[in-house]
Amino acid sequence: MLRIEEARQRLLGGIAPITETERIAVPDALGRILAEDVSAPVDLPPFDNSAMDGYAVNTQDPVWRGAPPFALQVIGTSFAGRPWHGKLTRGAVRIFTGAAIPNGADTVIAQEDAEHTDTHVVFNKTPSPNRHMRPVGDDVKKGSQIFARGDQLRAFELGWAAACGIETLSVFTRPKIGVFATGDELRAPGTALAYGQIFESNRLMLRSVSANLPAHVRDLGILSDDRAQLHAALGRAAQQHDMLITSGGVSVGESDYVRNVVETLGSIEFWRVAIKPGKPFASGRIGNCLFMGLPGNPASAVVTFLLFVAPAIRTLAGGHAPAPIEVDAMLDVAIEPSATRTDFQRGRYSQQRDGLHVAPTGSQGSNRIGSFRDANCLIKLEPGVNVRASGERVSILPFAGLLG
Repeated sequence: MLRIEEARQRLLGGIAPITETERIAVPDALGRILAEDVSAPVDLPPFDNSAMDGYAVNTQDPVWRGAPPFALQVIGTSFAGRPWHGKLTRGAVRIFTGAAIPNGADTVIAQEDAEHTDTHVVFNKTPSPNRHMRPVGDDVKKGSQIFARGDQLRAFELGWAAACGIETLSVFTRPKIGVFATGDELRAPGTALAYGQIFESNRLMLRSVSANLPAHVRDLGILSDDRAQLHAALGRAAQQHDMLITSGGVSVGESDYVRNVVETLGSIEFWRVAIKPGKPFASGRIGNCLFMGLPGNPASAVVTFLLFVAPAIRTLAGGHAPAPIEVDAMLDVAIEPSATRTDFQRGRYSQQRDGLHVAPTGSQGSNRIGSFRDANCLIKLEPGVNVRASGERVSILPFAGLLG
């Protein structure tokens, strides 16, 4: 069995990202992967503006040479979008947040530091220059790089692009991902179950956890444990997709044919990883199509998807796949890890006064889809320790970091 780090390295190192690109409107680019570096076409902000409501003044005004209080005539108002167009040498200009700094002003005095009369404003302190002002290019300078090829576009990046006046972006086309479930016992929800049959849930879960990934994920249905059907369906789907994901059929059972069928159509790069749950995970390819064989048990399928398939999809899509974020948390209960494999138990963490605390979400059997109810992280437990006691510190992988 491969250690998790070796499996991840071999998997991601063997993926050639797609190269096809398209140019799309910024509002449609959420979640997409940039195909080129992007530079700011303008300074942001494009003019000196005020960081707060107050009064724009010139600190060289002779009025400041006297003793406080200082009374200045209000000679105009600069609104956001409606600047005052005169030149300020004496007096004060009423100014609002985001409004252009008048020509000649070199500082802004906050309105709470002023007293108002009908025609004048009174200050009790001598102002310092360059206060409460946002200079041209304070956020970004024209021509400077704001995004890099391979960046995934979130809401914040789209907002920055819009603020810079960018209308379209070049992104990689989304890879086509097909998802199969396999097993004679599986039936779609809504159909009648015979004795020994169960409702299939992995396809829905895998498509749902893929929502934030830059890919087209298609449900390709349920395949029975039949070599001929598997051979035909996988071979045909591989010609139409960039990656195929299956759940079930990659273990060592007598009817687990998927791995052998993939070997006849293409190759298996590696099989079995030293993790719990998810040991039977397989990676390979059929022609130019990547193959990801997930175990059939729901918990195993989701864990291997989060640890291996999600970063593989990001890499295939032209993006970055950094190592999962791990943080420390204190165990609230004692738990028993696997003796020989890295154990990923489903858990829920919370912020408490003395830091992060975590506890597993009930029974951790690989068939227990209910272990994900209320879970918000994976608890990572290295092998070799019989029991992790309550109060010990462990590593957790928050779902927010795994799902992107």
